[in-house]
Amino acid sequence: MKTKSFIIFFMLFIFCSTCFAATSTTGTTVGSFLRINGGAKAASMGGAFIAAGDDTSAVYWNPATMINVNSFEVSSTYMSYISDITYANISAVKPIFSDYLVGLSFDYLNMGLMNETTLNSPNGTGNTYSPFDYILTASLAKNIQKNLSLGGSLKLISDTIYNSQAVGFSSDLGLLLKIQKNYSLGLSVKNLIGILGSTAISPDYGVGFAFTNYPILAEVDCVLPNDNNLYFNLGGEYNFEDKFFARVGVSTKDQSNTNMTFGIGLKESGFNFDYAYVPYGDLGTTHRVSITMFPDIYSRMTKFRQR
Repeated sequence: MKTKSFIIFFMLFIFCSTCFAATSTTGTTVGSFLRINGGAKAASMGGAFIAAGDDTSAVYWNPATMINVNSFEVSSTYMSYISDITYANISAVKPIFSDYLVGLSFDYLNMGLMNETTLNSPNGTGNTYSPFDYILTASLAKNIQKNLSLGGSLKLISDTIYNSQAVGFSSDLGLLLKIQKNYSLGLSVKNLIGILGSTAISPDYGVGFAFTNYPILAEVDCVLPNDNNLYFNLGGEYNFEDKFFARVGVSTKDQSNTNMTFGIGLKESGFNFDYAYVPYGDLGTTHRVSITMFPDIYSRMTKFRQR
């Protein structure tokens, strides 16, 4: 069974590797805001979360990793982004039936106030406007074999600038293979099929490898975006008695500003608190806060006692 799972996953990996080679790695693309996810835990680990996802942000990083969520979770994230840009998210993941999980996520990005300019008034008309984007995502994950999970997402997208609005959709695909007890391999294809307005959205590809051995979690991801070169994310977490978490990460995405990220997590009965410090070089630093609640905490505790 394990051999069969590995063969399936390996064939899909080879297929996506071929797509890697065929994809243009420079230029511009629409829907760049689709890459913004403020989940504090993943952000503090440098964005290395394709294989280790275990909270509601799995909807973004790799929907297949929702299979690691054991009970109903609801989280909210706020981020003061660069240049007066603000980001907010609310998301939820819930197990249904025996081996299915569903996820919902709403992301909102506001670009802040901008001055209206025209050809006749290049210095401004005195009017202002505020561009904004939102993404509504629905996800589903399932164990298709004992150690192999499949997940997918559908996203409704809106991009509004002044009195112009572009609406579209996209879909994500994710796989998760658990190799023995401590190793996981994840594959994520974002925007496998997508369009915004009248322009197609090109896919982003990612492969992640995670190692877990309590109290340590470590992961390395390889990511190929549709408008840039291949880069790596590396992150780790140290778990202090399942109460306090220390996290660190680094990404090579911006080779001129390869800055380290840091974060902490606090866990109490019924909720988690996560914080991430993410520098962007000359653009400044962002601070992200996520709060996760567990509405069915009683069921969660019952499952824990039965293990």
